[in-house]
Amino acid sequence: MFYDVGPARCIRRFHCRCIVTFATASGLGALAAFVGSSLRPVGGYIADKIGGTRLLTGLLVVIALVYAVAAFSLALPYMVVVMTLGLACLGMGNGAIFQMVPQSFRKEIGVVTGLVGAFGGLGGFTLPYLLGSVKQATGSYAAGWLILSGFVLFALIVLRIRMAQSAEWRMSWVSVSAVRAETAADETVIDPTVG
Repeated sequence: MFYDVGPARCIRRFHCRCIVTFATASGLGALAAFVGSSLRPVGGYIADKIGGTRLLTGLLVVIALVYAVAAFSLALPYMVVVMTLGLACLGMGNGAIFQMVPQSFRKEIGVVTGLVGAFGGLGGFTLPYLLGSVKQATGSYAAGWLILSGFVLFALIVLRIRMAQSAEWRMSWVSVSAVRAETAADETVIDPTVG
C-alpha cells in the first residue's frame, strides 16, 4: 500500500543529507519496504486471532509515535530503525485492514477492498508530495511528519468510534464464528417427540 513509496522513499532521500551513497540509501529504503510488505500476512494472522480493530488500534498508536519521532530528523542509523519499525507496523496494519473488510462490510466486500486499495495508492502519491512540499516550504520535514502523525491519531479516533458504534468492528474471526454458532443454536427448535 502507501508505505511502498512514502516513508521508504524518504530513506532513499537521506543520501542527499548524509554521507552514504545513493545505492546504500536505496538499499536501506528497499529493506524497510521489504519488512513492511513481508509483515502483511503476520498482521492478518494476528488480526484473525485477536481481531483486526484491536491490532489496528495498537499499530496506529505506534505509527503516530514513529511519525512524531521522525519529525526530529534523527541521525541516519536511528532514522532507519524508526522508519523500519513504522513500515513494519504499516504492513501489519494492511493485514489487519483486509481481515476487517469481510467482517464489517459483508455485502460490499468488492467495493470496500477497491476503496482500500485506492486510498493506499493515493497515500503512496500524497506522502512524498506532502513531505517534499513541507521540506521545500520550511527547509525541514518536521512539520510534514507531525501532520502525518496527527492524521494517524485522527484515524485512531475514527476507528475507536466505529468500534463503540458496532459490535462487528470489535470481533475477530473466532468471535464471529462463536456468535454465528450461538445464533444457529438459538434458532434450532428441538422437537421432544422425535426420539
